[in-house]
Amino acid sequence: MAYTRPAYRPPAAPRPHSHRLPRPVYWRRRSVVLVALAALAFVGYLAATLCFALLNPSYGSSLSTRASQWGRQHGLASVVSWGANEAYHWDLPKKGGTPPAEMESDLNDLRRHLERFARPPRDFEFQPHPIFGQMTEKEWM
Repeated sequence: MAYTRPAYRPPAAPRPHSHRLPRPVYWRRRSVVLVALAALAFVGYLAATLCFALLNPSYGSSLSTRASQWGRQHGLASVVSWGANEAYHWDLPKKGGTPPAEMESDLNDLRRHLERFARPPRDFEFQPHPIFGQMTEKEWM
């Protein structure tokens, strides 16, 4: 018997009580949920480590210093450096200024006081230390 092609048959109507989603829709929704959960876990980890870094006094005295140290440790060194450079260019230090008027005389004064302090026969007496009280010359040196 020879094969004959069947007549056109329209697709079957969906079953009325089927609650199952079509396969592409199911996997699309599932992948979106998994990506959202992974992103939430990653952001949660970063938020937790940032909070610990902001509370850790060994990273620096200010919160911005602590945040920048955290950023450097989490691969954001180039971003932190760029931000520091931008902040520096917004608030440039003043250029110039007045040079010391009597630099040579100040240096000579300093040399004179150092020589007076360092030479063996002292022409002054040590005063009592504010915390340790009276101290010998060996203790002062």
